[in-house]
Amino acid sequence: MKKYEENSEHKQVGTTVEEDIAKFHLLFNLSNDGAMVHGINHDGTAGPFIEVNDAACRMLGYTREELKLMTPMDIDDPKTVDDSTVEHIKAEGRVVFERTHMAKDGHRIPVEISSRTIVLNGKQCVISMVRDITERKLAQERLLQLIIEKSNQLNETNVKLVEERYQRRRIEQSLKSLVENNSKDRKLVFELSRRVVQYNNKMVVLTDTESEILKCLMDKNGEVVSHAGIAEKLWGVAYSGAAEIIKVHVRHLREKIEIDPASPKIIMTKFGIGYYFVDPD
Repeated sequence: MKKYEENSEHKQVGTTVEEDIAKFHLLFNLSNDGAMVHGINHDGTAGPFIEVNDAACRMLGYTREELKLMTPMDIDDPKTVDDSTVEHIKAEGRVVFERTHMAKDGHRIPVEISSRTIVLNGKQCVISMVRDITERKLAQERLLQLIIEKSNQLNETNVKLVEERYQRRRIEQSLKSLVENNSKDRKLVFELSRRVVQYNNKMVVLTDTESEILKCLMDKNGEVVSHAGIAEKLWGVAYSGAAEIIKVHVRHLREKIEIDPASPKIIMTKFGIGYYFVDPD
């Protein structure tokens, strides 16, 4: 730093300008944040750096001597340069703002700068404390990305709910149509594509497995279909234990389409072998 002229105030407190400058240098260089002092040109623009601390040198990758040959404009990312910054500092005394600095190796460093004016050797200068906010920016980006992802998930859920409501209305309309068209007809009507069965003014929606079992039996038109045959139709292979699983699905199917599931008239059992379909007509 340039030396101040010793004045009466220093004499009264028993200190010298040199001692005060030494203390300032110590505090200046102990800061974990970058500290930089630059002059102000006659046209109001930022002048060359007068002093920088070790943290600023480490952050930017320049030596102190190199930085003293530069101005703030030389380390600012051109995309974030604001020529009016010095005027704002002079007008308000102290300003906090964000900027992007360019390190010597070319990488960009987002920083938060707190600047204020000081008088040094009778001239107005600007001292700035510069904090690297790379981690803060990364955290903000991660938070923003998380918000976007959650918003997209919510939108997808809403779309699915709308689609489900639409499909439900279609099924309800199909059931209503079946009632209107078959209210006087006791014939069992089965729409495989919609998994809808109407019989004796009773309308139900079947599961995929129930639909496949009913179709398999109806296709055989009264012939007995073995447990193995039904299993191969459902899963492509017959395996041990399939009969018990099929039995459960048949019970559910009967509960949906039989007038009296305990005494079935449509889905009949051939004990020890399988099932067969009887047309209710």
